[in-house]
Amino acid sequence: MDRFNRHRKAAGREAKLCYMGHATMENRHGLAVAGMVTLATGTTLATGTAGRRASETMLKAKVKKLGRRITVQSL
Repeated sequence: MDRFNRHRKAAGREAKLCYMGHATMENRHGLAVAGMVTLATGTTLATGTAGRRASETMLKAKVKKLGRRITVQSL
């Protein structure tokens, strides 16, 4: 199956999740400081690790950009 055609739904069939959006929010004002979209695969949906993996990727990029340690809170 072509990955760009996953959004199509057959008649009488349920829609399937194709992509998941993730955002890192700034605590003081609630602004989004980073975001990414990941492909929803069976393994990440089954194990529930897509959000954790995306947040690790976004936070590592933020630390590298700032060049210093940052503190975070998970909700």
